[in-house]
Amino acid sequence: MNLELYKPVKSNKKFKKYMVLTKRGVIHFGDNRYGQFRDKLGLYSKLDHKDPKRREAYYARHKERGLKDKERAKYYSHKYLW
Repeated sequence: MNLELYKPVKSNKKFKKYMVLTKRGVIHFGDNRYGQFRDKLGLYSKLDHKDPKRREAYYARHKERGLKDKERAKYYSHKYLW
């Protein structure tokens, strides 16, 4: 599989939605068994719930809004799924 740096694609790992190549290696993010606020890449949009209360609960559990570090799965999860 030909990956571009910092460009998410469908994951080849069981139970993961997407993967992205970073300078530190490949990061897999998003669990395909669970929904998200809105899938901006579209492959798992059938799992979108668009519920603002669930979104706030997610951020309350996971903390750190507005991440800038592109070497973490949390950055991609927040940017593309929540």
